Amino acid sequence: MKNMGNYNRKVNEMFDNSIVLNNGVKIPQLGLGTWFIDDDKVADAVKAAVESGSAAASRLGELVATHVIPRPHTDVEKILPVLK
Repeated sequence: MKNMGNYNRKVNEMFDNSIVLNNGVKIPQLGLGTWFIDDDKVADAVKAAVESGSAAASRLGELVATHVIPRPHTDVEKILPVLK
């Protein structure tokens, strides 16, 4: 493959920037982007993503369960930093 050195450098740069959560955990600061999706298509998109992830996990080992959490965890504001 052409320019893999440049690609690897860019990938490493993505993980160089990090943030520290309020609980002390350090995570990479990167974003894959967001986009608008019609309400009537959200359920199908989430279902397809869960099925795809389940299939991948099953190939790697035993898949115990899959769950879709309908709303943020109650402690999400305690874990994520407040952006100003």
